[in-house]
Amino acid sequence: GAIADYNEAIRLDPKLAQAYANRGSAWDGKGDFDRAITDYDQAIRLDPKLAQAYANRGSAWYRKGDYDRAIADQTEALRLMPGDAMAYANRAGVWTDKGDFTRAVEDYNQALHFNAQLTQAYTGRARAWSNRGDFDRAVADYNEALRRNPRDAWIHLSRGVAHFSQGDFESAQTDTAAALRINPNDAYAVIWRYFAQSRSDRRPAAASELAANAAKIDKTRWPAPIIALLAGEADADRVLAAAASDDPKKAREQGCVAAFFLGEWYVLTPNVEQARTALEQAMRDCPRSFLQYSSAGAELRRLSSQ
Repeated sequence: GAIADYNEAIRLDPKLAQAYANRGSAWDGKGDFDRAITDYDQAIRLDPKLAQAYANRGSAWYRKGDYDRAIADQTEALRLMPGDAMAYANRAGVWTDKGDFTRAVEDYNQALHFNAQLTQAYTGRARAWSNRGDFDRAVADYNEALRRNPRDAWIHLSRGVAHFSQGDFESAQTDTAAALRINPNDAYAVIWRYFAQSRSDRRPAAASELAANAAKIDKTRWPAPIIALLAGEADADRVLAAAASDDPKKAREQGCVAAFFLGEWYVLTPNVEQARTALEQAMRDCPRSFLQYSSAGAELRRLSSQ
């Protein structure tokens, strides 16, 4: 495999920085970020101007949740290769998860200045706009992303979530339907479509379509318990129990999703106080890059205005 090849390259030339950087990328691909960082460290010791090693190490730090080191490495990568659009986009993603949405937008702007075709920068900037509550600009960026990738189900769903957050439930229905046409097995699209239809006073249609869509979803995997909740086959306690995990990162992410969709479920019930409590929990727990974070904020603002 690739790692064995890089081991041999390093054996033949222990000072070959690129071989360490390449092996680091291979470890990265396997999810072994500690070994990846060790190899990137060695690559940088051998060649302090190897910009890609800084960029890749920054991405590994990001995946380990060390945002400050991630930003430091991406910043050094940009010093060495100042026009690199992907490095700007990667650093912007870290700013988003740190909660600095203004800097995120600035870095995405730079990424698009250097590469106007970088879809990741449009979708990333859309999330940053959403987190600032500017869903009009978010939708505009998703439009640009879809112009370049019209068959991307995730972008259709993301734009649908932005419409939902705006209170434009009709457009949310259109986008979730498009996402499901492209990927009928997307459990999240099934859930969002149910809520978009329900909020458009189409509860019977939402229930009927949910039953048909649920048949295509793997019931043993998250977030299937949320679909069971919407179908009347589970309660809130079961959803929360299913979200729990021994892995702290997984527990936080699934807990965030559970809290958000429980909040939306309570909105439909309606139980405003329980909805508010669950949505506030989502705001606390959700990574800032999750669509549920900005949507929880939007829903809480709607509840406050009632």
